[in-house]
Amino acid sequence: MPLVVLILTFDSVLSQKADSLIRLLPETEGVQKLQTYSDIAINFLLTKPDKAAVYAQQGLEEASRVDNTYYKGTFLGILGYANYMLSNVDDAIGFTKRSIQYFKETDSLIPLSKAYATLGSIFHKTGNYDDALTYMNLALSIHEKQHNERGKALTNLNIGVVYQSKDQPDQAINYFIKALTYFDSLPHNRNYYLLLMNTGMLYKQIDEYQKSLVYLLKSLPLVEASNNQRDMATCYMNLGITYKNLDSLDKARAFYGKADTISRGFTNQTIYGKIQNNLGVIELQKNNFQKAIKYFNQSLVVKKRYNDSMGLAVTYNYLADAYNKTGNKKLALELLGKAEAINKAKEFKKPMVETYKNYVDVYQSMGDYDNAFRYQTKEYELKHEIFNSEKFNQIAELETKYQTSKKEQEIQILNQQNDIKDLKLKKEQYTKVILAVVVIFLILISIVGYSRFVIKKRANRLLKKQKKQLDDYNEELNTANENLLTLNNNLEELNHTKDKFFSIISHDLKNPLGVLYATTDVLTRHFESFSKEKTKTYLENMNRSSRHLKNLLDNLLEWSQVQTGRLSIVKEPFDLHGVVANTLLVASNSASTKEINLQSGVKSGTFVYADKDMIATVVRNMVSNAIKFTPRGGTIKINVTEEENRIVVHVSDSGVGIPPNKMAGLFKINTTYKQPGTENEQGTGLGLILCKEFVEKNEGTIRVNSILGKGSTFSFSIPKGR
Repeated sequence: MPLVVLILTFDSVLSQKADSLIRLLPETEGVQKLQTYSDIAINFLLTKPDKAAVYAQQGLEEASRVDNTYYKGTFLGILGYANYMLSNVDDAIGFTKRSIQYFKETDSLIPLSKAYATLGSIFHKTGNYDDALTYMNLALSIHEKQHNERGKALTNLNIGVVYQSKDQPDQAINYFIKALTYFDSLPHNRNYYLLLMNTGMLYKQIDEYQKSLVYLLKSLPLVEASNNQRDMATCYMNLGITYKNLDSLDKARAFYGKADTISRGFTNQTIYGKIQNNLGVIELQKNNFQKAIKYFNQSLVVKKRYNDSMGLAVTYNYLADAYNKTGNKKLALELLGKAEAINKAKEFKKPMVETYKNYVDVYQSMGDYDNAFRYQTKEYELKHEIFNSEKFNQIAELETKYQTSKKEQEIQILNQQNDIKDLKLKKEQYTKVILAVVVIFLILISIVGYSRFVIKKRANRLLKKQKKQLDDYNEELNTANENLLTLNNNLEELNHTKDKFFSIISHDLKNPLGVLYATTDVLTRHFESFSKEKTKTYLENMNRSSRHLKNLLDNLLEWSQVQTGRLSIVKEPFDLHGVVANTLLVASNSASTKEINLQSGVKSGTFVYADKDMIATVVRNMVSNAIKFTPRGGTIKINVTEEENRIVVHVSDSGVGIPPNKMAGLFKINTTYKQPGTENEQGTGLGLILCKEFVEKNEGTIRVNSILGKGSTFSFSIPKGR
């Protein structure tokens, strides 16, 4: 269900009607005449933008005649918005940019914010999302300076809509929630409950169904009170979808039923078609196959009428599943053929995965295992393609965020440099003032000798004051220089982070993928000729590469969340014994391969207070490192000690140890220590950096002791459980 786009710039209701304003025009002069033209144009703006443009043009000519800069900007802004409404994009951009220059000249912040918002709306409509965000953020900065709650609410909402269009739901949700905090202090109108609904729908999009339910239920009484039938149907349908995904099928069916009753009377039946499909899914899950078939067929009638290709593919999949379960295999295959044809023509990947999956179910139930295997192979290949696409999109998003952060740092540095220039200029000006005062003082001494003592005393006071001001400006200059140095250091750290990231992408991610591809290629081409032992060897190679690739992706994604500030910390008391036991259980396979003995001295009841998932990641990475650098037959031990109100975890191994000159850089992004394991196992050097970040975010410290050739002990401390 697409989100409702709310982009509001001009108010559409005025106290006077356009016709009465037009009659007043001959009777007005000067500024009053210009304001009347403005009121007429704005009154027509949202309903008859062509007429709005006519009166705005006449107003612009009058403002140019009397040379009124403010109203020149006003009429150019109205012309920009009118052309935006008329889809004349180039003219809209040109008029609006001209209006901005006039508003800047007159320091008119409120109309300037509207002009920025209009440009943001235009660029959003044309798909130029980065420029849209630039101008919307300029509008937002003005609203924040003016403490304009309504402006902040609408602009945060619009920024969220742009991120939704960029398919960045996490960012969109952040701005929607900001908008809601401002709307809470305003009258709760339709904008407010639509924003609640949209936030719930975004959470549903990223599978956060409990959070989705909170916002949808909060919007429900407001939607029902409005008696807006289409909004009510949309809200009911999304509640039904959310409850279905939470396995509350009876509640889902109840809300679908309400939506069904309302939507039957709509002229546009697209919502009704979606509701019929969703009701069919509920009945299919309850094994009421005939009812499900009835709903799916009703949905197909609507979707065919509106040429809804995606909807048709989805419903054909569900209908084929229903017929397969009733035993009608022939009709199920026919329907899957229709779904497959649509998916191929429109390049729908996720619906195609469901189509392949249904083919597998049908052919397996028919005993046709060759075709079942063929479609299962297609299903896995397409899933792999989708997975790779999503991961590389995440990587591209991370690079975009890095570039944005870098630009922000550069802007801050430029601002600091400008501040330093201003301070130097002020210092020069005050130096000149002091010199002038001294010259005047000397002249006065030579002319008025008899008042020398009095004049000298006054001059000394003035000199002290000027000196104090000069010292103050010197202090400000030193502070600005220190801030500039700090910003340069931060920028250097960002560059190291970027270099590390692309090193992992270009080398460490590529190698295991290459091994996995080569192994599967050989296995595929020579499967029939290989013995069981040789096949098992290749499968073991695939397993090792996949395990290494999974660990790498886990660390990489967790590290990217830390770098972008998207990782939330949930601290709670928990028993460390369970985390350690689970980690050793998962690592036992890798350890047994190298005949390494894993031992735990962590007793049950060892409670700590921290984020459980983060600490599990720290222990996992330390144990994985220990296995990598411990030779066959070695031992790895996990123990704990107590220090005041903290628990210290020690992971010790009998491995190869770490050279003393390398220990200082173990936890630094720019001096990462990378060394193959005792059996040439590869790593990224990212695990220990991630450990340090996670431990410090849980108010702890991390350290290492190592003797070359004898082994290492990695230790970290965290607060005791409360």
